[in-house]
Amino acid sequence: MIVAASSRSASPYLMACLGGLLLLIYVFVNGVPFFYPDAFVYFYYGESAWEKLGSTLPDFWWATAPSGGVSPEAFAPLDELSTGNTASVGTGGKDNWTPRAGRSVYYGLLSALPGIFSPPWNGVILQAYCSALTVAFAWRAAAGAVGAGYLVAMAALGVLSTFGIFASTAMPDVWAAVGILAVAVLVAARDRIGRIDRIVLWGLVLFAALAHSSHLLVLGILGVLFGVLRAAKVAPIAWVTIGKLFAVLVAAVGLEMAAQAAIARAAGNQPLGLPFLTAHLVDGGPGMDFIRDACPDAGFAVCEGADRLPVEWREFLFRFSVPLDYQRRLVDEDASFALATLRHDPLAVIGLALRDAARQTVMIGLVTTPIRSAIGERAAAEQSSAPLAQRVRAGRLYDADWLYRFLSITNMALVLAGLAALGFVATRPDLGTRAGGLRPFLVVSITGLLLNAAVCGVLASPYDRFQARVAWLVPVLAIIALAAYSQDRRLYLRGRETRYS
Repeated sequence: MIVAASSRSASPYLMACLGGLLLLIYVFVNGVPFFYPDAFVYFYYGESAWEKLGSTLPDFWWATAPSGGVSPEAFAPLDELSTGNTASVGTGGKDNWTPRAGRSVYYGLLSALPGIFSPPWNGVILQAYCSALTVAFAWRAAAGAVGAGYLVAMAALGVLSTFGIFASTAMPDVWAAVGILAVAVLVAARDRIGRIDRIVLWGLVLFAALAHSSHLLVLGILGVLFGVLRAAKVAPIAWVTIGKLFAVLVAAVGLEMAAQAAIARAAGNQPLGLPFLTAHLVDGGPGMDFIRDACPDAGFAVCEGADRLPVEWREFLFRFSVPLDYQRRLVDEDASFALATLRHDPLAVIGLALRDAARQTVMIGLVTTPIRSAIGERAAAEQSSAPLAQRVRAGRLYDADWLYRFLSITNMALVLAGLAALGFVATRPDLGTRAGGLRPFLVVSITGLLLNAAVCGVLASPYDRFQARVAWLVPVLAIIALAAYSQDRRLYLRGRETRYS
């Protein structure tokens, strides 16, 4: 099992302060946190929530909050602004608008967090710290002392992998990997970490689940797998850990339901989701085959636009599905359309799901992720008079396409090298307790990576950003595994010298 940390090792909380700063290297160069276009929606939700709380801390809030009345339209998602579909986020002011489901208020609170610096700096700094802290916990549990090696690794990962970009972007993506890694540490080292550390790790899991529904689903499936493996006596995962995981996830569901109800009351409309399943099936083929064979008699809303299909899944979500009343009908029928398509051609649907889950696993670049004008971020910034959007547009790396191409290459190289390193460690004979105890930690982490690909690739559609957000875990795991193996080897060789001297 994973060994306990040495009492002489540096505090992970202290080391994470430095590690978090190393993850922010690019954002310090940029001069402002990175904003993927959807980040404007999160920020608007968070800003609105903090304004509601402003009466209890007026001096603190108004000293740090952005100024200059921000409308919901100013924070519309990328594709809605670039296609003119701003009505889904707001028309007619803050008192009567349609909020977007799937945009966490809790992450918005982090994004717009007031404090020493102007938002979104406070939230991004805290996010980078939490990310670095989770890695520090994993490092201490698996490899011992958190020291210079950890800082060198964080610097390299911050510059050469997707870790730094996602940790310093005002989006919840990085929390998918944080949640997976935190659960892996809690499962593999439950009896080897202190009570305060366990509370912090469970808190990180809770926030990861609150940050985005896809994180909640990945962690939920992971918990179900734990239960099945424990019941079958395949894996000795403690029932108490499984129970705590489900308790945290149930709490996340309850908190999210409360937040959605509050948003609906504030907006005067129910939150509106997106017809991801329908878009995926139409783009992938089986949905189109069903439409050709069953429409218009099937009576689905999508049949009404059959003459405009097929289209790419993002085109379907943000162009085909307008106006709002039509989009709501598509969302209401999303699951039933998917089931009807499955009944129509089960082999084709299952084949599409397996193919796209596999495709998603290897899509780890940043080509479709950057905040550059080529994908419409300029539209989000230029259609807003908010000071925040102006600051985003003025960032030194705002149009740095080279950065995303560079990171796509280096991240792929690190992932491939990481897989090779993990294979090396896995095939070495156990020389001590550190490397031998890595197995449950690595199995849980890699399972989480694969589940992320399956959830995103099947329920949405394959997209680079979805797996790039967790791909940095591979080099992290590899570095930790190599550090553990190296320490075991040194101890083993030292022991041999002692025996033969």
